[in-house]
Amino acid sequence: MRATILFFYRDRYTDTALGQGKTETGMRIRSWSGLHVLDYLETETGKMPTLLCGPIEIPIT
Repeated sequence: MRATILFFYRDRYTDTALGQGKTETGMRIRSWSGLHVLDYLETETGKMPTLLCGPIEIPIT
């Protein structure tokens, strides 16, 4: 699957870049990138970050 993502924000504390875009099928996606991305995601949600795989949440470690 291919996607186009535009990164539009960088968190100063964790140096995490945030982006959003669409896949080639038109599905909307969000993306995070950076050396301290897990710190950013844990701070934003207050819990261990997860990826949604169908109805199941898979922890990112």
